[in-house]
Amino acid sequence: MGDFIRWLKTKIGTVITRRNAILLWGNKRDRKITSNEAIQPFLDEAIALGLLQETESGYRVIDT
Repeated sequence: MGDFIRWLKTKIGTVITRRNAILLWGNKRDRKITSNEAIQPFLDEAIALGLLQETESGYRVIDT
């Protein structure tokens, strides 16, 4: 999870989609995060930590 949070912090102020999270983070370094179901726990945790806010088009990365 820490690696995902570090990656999110490089995206502050942008809106990401599940697909972007999978393609840009999940497929790197043999993480094997290749589906919506696999990325969802990471997104849920980031929302709970206040790092992401849901929008109509995806998730806005918030500076905390």
